[in-house]
Amino acid sequence: AMRLRSRIEMAFYSRSGGRRHVYCSLADLTEASLRLELPANLKPDDRWIGRQMTCYFKIHLTKQNPVFYTFSTEVLAISISRGGLPLVDLARPMAIDLGQKRRHLRIDPPTRLVQGIIIWQARRRSDYALDGDVNAWPQPLVKSKPGTADIVIKDISAGGIHLEFDRHILHTWNPGKGADCFIRLSLTVPNQSKPLVFFLAGRVVNVFDDIQGGVLSTGIQFTHQGRRSDPDRPVLVWSEISSEDGLG
Repeated sequence: AMRLRSRIEMAFYSRSGGRRHVYCSLADLTEASLRLELPANLKPDDRWIGRQMTCYFKIHLTKQNPVFYTFSTEVLAISISRGGLPLVDLARPMAIDLGQKRRHLRIDPPTRLVQGIIIWQARRRSDYALDGDVNAWPQPLVKSKPGTADIVIKDISAGGIHLEFDRHILHTWNPGKGADCFIRLSLTVPNQSKPLVFFLAGRVVNVFDDIQGGVLSTGIQFTHQGRRSDPDRPVLVWSEISSEDGLG
């Protein structure tokens, strides 16, 4: 994992009781511990020491078939790197298990199958329900261009999506945790002439800003799926997405 610079996702319960997910990189590994480099916006302190963490990562042994791993351990120490980034030392786990972390299997869709993705700021009606009239939505915040890597789908599941944005297209949107958005996702279906189109409402659950790399990564949890009751009208009927079942 260290040789391949595999990203590690660290999950833990915050003091408020909510479960948090943080994307890290493996900075060092010894016989007794492993050191993770955290995003600059996190401010870990000594209260983290002793906290239980569950970590997930994958290794691409082949391009098509990544292998997923998970392990649990505890925090040993907190420090700061020479570059000012927070570091967390974890006890080296006794065992590493095969398998993904979540109830929804995540996949990395081949780029050629992604026709496009458009994101709007979520809009609500006067009764606070999600607005299903697509024509009444504001201008898109971001929109992918065919043949470019402006927006990359890193992985997607029935419960959410992980997107990586090229910084130069984020003119009017600076996604923060808790931000709500509308998403139009268009995927090519093999042996079918028409793409598969999803309208989704989502909420940003984590953000990793790689300033040096010029990219910003976001994890978005799907909350609602929109379907047209009348194919001739651009009006969506929203239905809540179950956290257990995901997209239907």
